[in-house]
Amino acid sequence: MQDVMSKADVDGSASLSFRELVHYVVEHEKRLAVEFAFLDKNADGRIDRGEIVGHFSELGIPISESEAGKIVDQVQRDGSASIDLAEFQRCLMFLPSLDASSLAHFWKHSMVIALGEDAAVPEDFSKSEIQQGAWWRHLVA
Repeated sequence: MQDVMSKADVDGSASLSFRELVHYVVEHEKRLAVEFAFLDKNADGRIDRGEIVGHFSELGIPISESEAGKIVDQVQRDGSASIDLAEFQRCLMFLPSLDASSLAHFWKHSMVIALGEDAAVPEDFSKSEIQQGAWWRHLVA
């Protein structure tokens, strides 16, 4: 949340005015729409399991079709087997960094832990992330 505050607090007052919050949300929704279009390889207005697997694969991050399905299930709200733009924006509104790698790591770490599959630390956290407690922050969140 600190990252969001620092990006949204344009006047440096250490607090957010309504105007700053609205500006952040509008601009972030635009950035999310661009990222969504990048992920939506077949341009059908939805991101499906195959597109998520492909995105992770391009980044060299292993993910199974089943894991991608769990991400879709966690994000989508309309009962479909894919994610639309509104669902994508709702899920990622407070993720301040939008580069492809940070998005993939966010999904991989937060969705697996949020589903409660395994109480162990996921293998794809780096040694540095484990030492810094990143896995614990994701688990507690």
